[in-house]
Amino acid sequence: MPEMRKTVGWTIVVAGVATMTGFIGETPAMAQHVCSGRPDEVMIGVGRGGPGVAGPPLCQWVAGPGPDQAPPPMPMPEFFMAVATHRDSSEIWATWGHASDEAAKRTALDGCARAMGGECEIAAAWSNRAEIAIVRDVAGSLWVEGDARGGKAKRLALAACREVSTGCQDAGTVTNGTDRGEYFPSGPATRRTFAAVAWPKKDPGPPWQGKVWLVSGIQGYQATEQAVLQRCQTESGVACEVGKWDAGGALVRVLDDQRQGSWIRVSDASIVEERAKVTCAKGRTCLAVESYDAKTPRALTLDLSANSENPIRGFFSIAWPKAKSSWDKLAIVTGRPGRDDADAAAIALCEKDSGEACELYLDNGDRGFDRYAVVLRDSDRNVRVHFGVSPADAQERKKQSCAKYGVTCSEGRMTDLAEPASLLVGY
Repeated sequence: MPEMRKTVGWTIVVAGVATMTGFIGETPAMAQHVCSGRPDEVMIGVGRGGPGVAGPPLCQWVAGPGPDQAPPPMPMPEFFMAVATHRDSSEIWATWGHASDEAAKRTALDGCARAMGGECEIAAAWSNRAEIAIVRDVAGSLWVEGDARGGKAKRLALAACREVSTGCQDAGTVTNGTDRGEYFPSGPATRRTFAAVAWPKKDPGPPWQGKVWLVSGIQGYQATEQAVLQRCQTESGVACEVGKWDAGGALVRVLDDQRQGSWIRVSDASIVEERAKVTCAKGRTCLAVESYDAKTPRALTLDLSANSENPIRGFFSIAWPKAKSSWDKLAIVTGRPGRDDADAAAIALCEKDSGEACELYLDNGDRGFDRYAVVLRDSDRNVRVHFGVSPADAQERKKQSCAKYGVTCSEGRMTDLAEPASLLVGY
């Protein structure tokens, strides 16, 4: 039988699977015959003789047929399988037992095209005794790996998924065989929901500098791409490009300690911080600051220098009395699901404890990027709040600001803005 050989094999995100199997038969042994003295036979024994007569030597052919023998069995022909996928779909289209690699791929692509209308791709294709394993992560994305039978393909797919995702589970195996078969989901497959962010290809000039455009909650990549590019190009007046997209998970904005931003894809909120650290440039410290899931419908124009629309740590707000007061505290609420909710809660907490009418200490102070805030009163008796991505960052900014204005500042009270809390902080 010819050796198994890999025709295509790369990792691609797909979704959905079923298990299919096939088998091949055993090769019959070659027949024995009376030795003829030819060099292409080998003696294997002696036949039965007559009274006083030795039996004839018995041989088997080692290359080519003998003069009165049937030809030895031909090598088993190769047989091929292929798995097709579509970026928008949660399914696969698999076929096996084909006489050629081309036929297997064409059949799989045709099955996919009937359901999706085109733009299908071959995720993996193998020949002979082989299997293709599919693994699903928490967002429904799948990793496809092929190899010889014995479970290696599944181990490879699980390892590839766990490198970048979470909730990785075995979703099934396609096994090759000589009998033709296929797994083609009937009817149109449900298209996946996407999020995408786009920005201008060149400097758009004011007022569009430093802005990006984001859409989410749209089924199908093409529709998502068209929507985000149209918004970007219509508003900025220049050609735009899709910078990052995700299906089923979320797009997350990351800032490093030099205030340089980037976007990453995550399958689940539980791995946001881990992925931010892994993708951070060498020698930098990175923090995930805002996240936009693919399922929620939205169309946003984001100013990267202004407040976050969806900070990962949640929203905070600070309130104090409207009029000059002897009440020497700030009311701070943190980790709230919305900005309006945080503002209302801070004012309510301030008015309840002070007995006075209160207002926001910062009209629009929640940029959404910083994780910590330090509250203090300086040597001129002014109240100060300094923010940072870490306690050390907040203290360093406080130090620089106090030196700039020539005042002495105390250590202050540090607050973690991600921890849901209602605090009365003295200064």
